[in-house]
Amino acid sequence: RTARRSQEAQAVARAGAVIGRCFVPEVLAGVLDVPVASLEAPLQELVDHAILYTFGARDAGYFDFRHQLLRDALYASTSDRDRRRFHARAGEFGGSLEGASEVHASLHYERAGLRAQAYRAALAGARDAARLSAHREAFGLYQRAVTNMPDDLPDLERADVLERLSDEASAIEENDLAERMARAASDAYRAGGRPD
Repeated sequence: RTARRSQEAQAVARAGAVIGRCFVPEVLAGVLDVPVASLEAPLQELVDHAILYTFGARDAGYFDFRHQLLRDALYASTSDRDRRRFHARAGEFGGSLEGASEVHASLHYERAGLRAQAYRAALAGARDAARLSAHREAFGLYQRAVTNMPDDLPDLERADVLERLSDEASAIEENDLAERMARAASDAYRAGGRPD
């Protein structure tokens, strides 16, 4: 169905699919790097053909896909190059969406291949989640931070992150991983001159 829509509407639909959740035109404009006014016609075309629907107040209206399968199919049909570019921009602009957090930003940055940004966003989100005792969320975010750790990260900072992942893994009874991360943290502390 989307292939029969205008090129502009197809681009809007693919960028919306990469955002991965409901969105406002301002965020979509940031992801596509176009003026908000240029999105009015393509968005209306997608609404008229039952690909998107709109909800919320007229001045802050949200758009979302009629069905998750539509979003998934459009995401899969987006080229790798465009997908990475849209993810990078969604990480940057998606924070203005209601309910957005470092969780969303870190995932977008990771999928864009921007390891340093993914690391920083995941680490910030993990620390917030751990403060709230949201152990599963903190665990997932510390895992993402470790996966995206910069190669030149100082040993003591690496050790701290590995130790925190170990703690969160232990909190949700991922004991084998907790033990592996504790050993890796211990090695990093020794390498950083802190065997204590």
